[in-house]
Amino acid sequence: MLLRTADGTLTTLELFLNAQYGYTTRCEVVSERGVTGLMDAALLGVEEDGIRRTAVPADWRPRFADAYRLQLQAWITALGQGDQPPLAGAMDGLHASLVAHAMIRSMHGDGAYTKVSYA
Repeated sequence: MLLRTADGTLTTLELFLNAQYGYTTRCEVVSERGVTGLMDAALLGVEEDGIRRTAVPADWRPRFADAYRLQLQAWITALGQGDQPPLAGAMDGLHASLVAHAMIRSMHGDGAYTKVSYA
């Protein structure tokens, strides 16, 4: 998928769901000044006979287990302190739906940005 933001920034998205070798996720931001990206989330690395190897997990759990635990702990802590839990709300879901709708409209049109509103 190719996306162009309002300020002209070109964004690409690639997704592959059926990799038989395991689960990986990558993210890179590339510009004329350099590249930054997520590091591999290898939990185990082996160096032997001049070769460095890392295992590829079978699914998403090793990569995101800590994030889910931290998110759940923040929710529990907020409830225990009588605070509003840090959760996604209805507006977050609406915004995600609006973005998806605009992408679908653009895909079936000429690729131009189309404003979508919920009013």
